[in-house]
Amino acid sequence: MLAGQPERALPLLAGAAATAGQVGPALDVMLGQARRAFAGLTAVAPAQLAVTVTADVTPDGRRIITSSGLGELRAWDPVTGALAWSAGGALYAALSPDGRWVLSAASDGAISARAAHDGAEVGRWHLLRRPTPIPTIR
Repeated sequence: MLAGQPERALPLLAGAAATAGQVGPALDVMLGQARRAFAGLTAVAPAQLAVTVTADVTPDGRRIITSSGLGELRAWDPVTGALAWSAGGALYAALSPDGRWVLSAASDGAISARAAHDGAEVGRWHLLRRPTPIPTIR
């Protein structure tokens, strides 16, 4: 993997996948090996003002998904480094196993599902309901 440098290999492999328009078995294996080198890392995305809380790479290598402590959900193009899309209200994010969907959680208990390639929201749920305040009698 580029002489043990997966950080250099990943953008090149993502570019190959984008050019080919699909990911074949060999490219899929190489992308998986490059992604494995980043498992468990905590990162700071330079364009985000807050520390990155979660970061992951889609299995096809076409997007890097990050969430920040300020609730910013962002997707990056690993080939160009450009921001592909962004959304607010996401402290944590995770990719579906196939890399097509991003599931994010906000501090208000909202859970969102988005398409990884363009950020289109496909679902939103409020799992944490705050109790109704009890009126104070004076």
